[in-house]
Amino acid sequence: MNIHNLWLKTLAWACMMISSATLHMDAQAQPTGKAIYAQACAQCHGPDLQGGQAQSLKDAVWQFGSKRSHIFRNIKYGISDFAMPAFEEALSDDAINRVLDFIFESEKKSGSTRPPTPKRIFTLDYELTIDVVAEGLDIPWAIDFLDEERALITERPGRLRLLEGGKLHSEAIEGTPSVLHEGQGGLLDVSVDPDYAENGWVYLSYSHLLSDAEGERKPAMTRIVRGKIQDHAWTDQEVIYEAPHDLYTTTRHHYGSRI
Repeated sequence: MNIHNLWLKTLAWACMMISSATLHMDAQAQPTGKAIYAQACAQCHGPDLQGGQAQSLKDAVWQFGSKRSHIFRNIKYGISDFAMPAFEEALSDDAINRVLDFIFESEKKSGSTRPPTPKRIFTLDYELTIDVVAEGLDIPWAIDFLDEERALITERPGRLRLLEGGKLHSEAIEGTPSVLHEGQGGLLDVSVDPDYAENGWVYLSYSHLLSDAEGERKPAMTRIVRGKIQDHAWTDQEVIYEAPHDLYTTTRHHYGSRI
């Protein structure tokens, strides 16, 4: 086992111990978000939210989504690959929201603003110039080009967006498949058929939920479909790959999905 993996496992164990210690917190008399944070989060993210074993929570940099719904999801379901435990059994939704109120209030008081997009990035071999072609996307995951003027972009929460002539259409493509947007799941890769000009096929991969399965936490797995886009709508969908349902799991990560 390498040192990095050992560190992650140790950190995950420590965070899980913290998570377990909060299992009955909600039975107390409505602890404040600050109090919940101090007990459940401070050891990893720092007592003043400045970071430590885990990233800062008041520097306006949100690696896994900056919207309240994104951060709520990450607290509730965890991010296992980064040793972030799930708190869905330890904290009620109301308690998580109190923590979020405290985090956002602290971030606001700190005066932090999101750092600007760099104009250049330097590597050992290249100097890269950065041009912003679209803004306001919600966790963009993949991009592929229909032609020289048009590109498709997936947003992990489940939207397929069209970039045309350097401008992002305000509305997403209608009728794309429903996805499970939890953990690493969502609408993931997009790939345009090499013969798109002749056949019009576009391929998508996403986390597919077995909504009719038993149990409160439904299993999910990667699914690949293809379809066509007509009048800004997804049509003619065909399932290309779907794993046997006994291989579906209730974890919310490791979907792969690059087509």
